[in-house]
Amino acid sequence: MTSKISAMTAASAMDGTEAFETVQGGATRKGLVSQVVTWVLATLKASAAEAKAATSAVKFLTPSNLANRSAFAAVLAGDQTGVADNTATKAAFATEVYDRASDYDNSLYRWTPPAGAVRLSAQLRLDGTALATATAYVAIYKNGSILRVGTPIAAIAANGARSSVTTTDLANGTDYYEAFGSLDTSAGDATFTAAGVGNYFSGEQI
Repeated sequence: MTSKISAMTAASAMDGTEAFETVQGGATRKGLVSQVVTWVLATLKASAAEAKAATSAVKFLTPSNLANRSAFAAVLAGDQTGVADNTATKAAFATEVYDRASDYDNSLYRWTPPAGAVRLSAQLRLDGTALATATAYVAIYKNGSILRVGTPIAAIAANGARSSVTTTDLANGTDYYEAFGSLDTSAGDATFTAAGVGNYFSGEQI
């Protein structure tokens, strides 16, 4: 059954008072369209709420917070002597070059970034009375265990070696990262030398 409240022509626009033909079950086509529109709007509203809930703890990289994301760099305050022969030893990177989010601890020489992907790099100059066949390396540790070891470098007698490492990781917000080094000497202890630009420890959110 069709009832007309206002006349319609092929060129006229609907003004909300038009009647539509009755379809199966007694509903009108207009009623069905209204139900579909209501369902779509409700679905979009629910999806938006779910998306907001799922991302409420996520920091999006906007121009504002991009400049404030966690990043640091530190260097040795002076020569670190007494490094045991052929023993992985934490490097005392006590002098901060910068610490954008104040999450690098320059007394424990560790970085605890917010949750998310991070990139870390470290380099050391390792000196000592080294054998020509000895090796030196630098490593990034995560929560006290090795995460990544740089390529071992052959130490030159009486001149030591310079070794570096770079890696990426996914931090959970409580993970901490440190830099370690080791040099196999022929006699005595090794030294992490502070002179020059051969030592650094750095990290950033990516």
